[in-house]
Amino acid sequence: MKGLFAVAWREIVERRMVLLAAALLGLLVFLVPLFPGAARYGASQARLFTAGFSAATFCAFVAFLLGGSTIGRDLTERRLGFYFSRPIAEGAIWGGKFLGIWVLVAASALALVLPVGLADFASWWPAAGAWRTAQIALLFAAAVLFALALGSVVGASLRERSVWTLADLAMLGLLALGLAAILFPLFQADAPALTTRVAGGLAVGISLSLLLASFAQVAVGRVDQRRGTRARFAVLWGVLVLVAVGCLGSVRWLVSPVPEDLTSASVRDITPRGNWIVLRGRARHRVDLTASFFYDVASGHFVRPPLRGNGGMVLSEDGSTGAWSESCALDGSRQCAIWVCRLEGHGSRPRRLPLEASISDLRLSQQGRRLAVAGPDTISVFDVSSGGLLAGTASESEQGKVLRFAFVSEDVLRLYRFGPRFGPPVEADSESSRAGTLAIEDLHVVERSVTRASRIEGLGWPFSVGFDDRHGRVVVWEKEGSVALFDASSGARIANLGQRSWDEVSRAFLFDGRLVLAETTGGAGRLQLFRQDGTLAQVFELGPAGFVQIGGEPQPGVLALSISRNPKEVWAAADSFLLDLRSGSLAKVAAHASPVAARLRWRLPYIEPGSAAARLFARPDGTLLLWDPKDSSLRVIPPLS
Repeated sequence: MKGLFAVAWREIVERRMVLLAAALLGLLVFLVPLFPGAARYGASQARLFTAGFSAATFCAFVAFLLGGSTIGRDLTERRLGFYFSRPIAEGAIWGGKFLGIWVLVAASALALVLPVGLADFASWWPAAGAWRTAQIALLFAAAVLFALALGSVVGASLRERSVWTLADLAMLGLLALGLAAILFPLFQADAPALTTRVAGGLAVGISLSLLLASFAQVAVGRVDQRRGTRARFAVLWGVLVLVAVGCLGSVRWLVSPVPEDLTSASVRDITPRGNWIVLRGRARHRVDLTASFFYDVASGHFVRPPLRGNGGMVLSEDGSTGAWSESCALDGSRQCAIWVCRLEGHGSRPRRLPLEASISDLRLSQQGRRLAVAGPDTISVFDVSSGGLLAGTASESEQGKVLRFAFVSEDVLRLYRFGPRFGPPVEADSESSRAGTLAIEDLHVVERSVTRASRIEGLGWPFSVGFDDRHGRVVVWEKEGSVALFDASSGARIANLGQRSWDEVSRAFLFDGRLVLAETTGGAGRLQLFRQDGTLAQVFELGPAGFVQIGGEPQPGVLALSISRNPKEVWAAADSFLLDLRSGSLAKVAAHASPVAARLRWRLPYIEPGSAAARLFARPDGTLLLWDPKDSSLRVIPPLS
């Protein structure tokens, strides 16, 4: 230990001019407020920023420079033999040199920032505090050690000027390419916090390899420069290969979560028939990484798309096919590749379609043979098996802008255009400012033609629409409160359903085409059931309620409802109930939960009774519950770890 401190003190004394230069620079910082433009930031802020920046740059440069000279120069000039001629261990020689330079650099940083820090103590201490100051100091100490180790290895390699220097450069290139390939999936997964942690761990591993390599050069080579170079090369790249392998294993585990790893989950899409859903949520032990899955709630089988910024994930109506878009550009553009996967067989593999496009939305046909893609200007239909373009149409026309589209058959894509078309502003009190239109068009894939099915005009703007693609009807709910049922094929008004409060009504179509409207008035809930022709069939009183949301049918003739006592907290404060449409009985099924189907009505207008879509309930904490009609029990899916 005595030899260690003796070597460290000798290094400090030999390089004491560095400390003097840092102290002089720390005094010059007080002149910064005199510079043009600095006054507008305030004298204290200008001094503090300049002192911090100067300390970081000065110390980084000095640490790297001195680290490169402390071992390599002594070996080249044969000065290291002075230490080995005395009774000092190899570790004490190496450690003393590093300790001396580290203390010198740390003292230089203190000499540079201390005068300004004391003068402007009241400006930075209340904001930073002791804990943040300690964090910055520890980070600085680690950075100085890394710079010293890097400088030592680089300096020794450059001073060698032999084939080993070329070998170092070759290995450095291979390591850079390997680490880029290893870390690239994390960048694609859009998880900056997780990427930062992995990069921090990688930096620790690299620092350790540099320190061990520098130590090996002194401990093994002693005064023999060639033997020390061989030892340094073997230890450096041997340890770095182990670090790279460990990083590869860690990244592969991080980007390969399973549904059971989800700490919370949300349903992004679901099949109206069958058991497949699209799950999305944060995975355990992966910080901010978000994973998405196609998940079969019956068997637990899943397909995980690569974590590459995948956007919309959609399912076919029969649950046989899944598709998703995947970002394929690093410049921030919306250029995406499209992937499809057959979900029926467990051995199916995702397949990339031979097309790239700017994508905002996707839809699969009922049997998964067609894929509709919404781009910035067009809506196109592709053949899933070949990837070929079959048909397309403009997303905006004089009829309005397409805000929703859905397949009504394998070869017909229905487009819902909402107007008026965006254009020059109109007078606030004019009739056109209060009127909207809903134009319904059919894109025939085989004929590559578009026919206008209907146009509903004179709607109170804004308005809300519920869809029944299966039976070709829409229910329009205007801002003024008027609710009406229309035929999507002709635009004819089937029935007026009365006046409803805009903020207190929800509506949905049942699988057989009947319409249900739920409303709350005077703190009480009521549900009205209408036949397909729009005539009122039955009214159900729901008891105290501030808001009611309509889900699916977990069993034929049984409707799931979300009832909240507080109208301002529809989802968080809601409980789920099952309403028997035959007897009118209302039974509570889950507290603090709501039917998943109630949140997906825009994408999923009709739901088959008994399907997973109708039996799923979600809690605000991200827990998904599946209701079993056999014993009316609830189980968590996927089983969260």
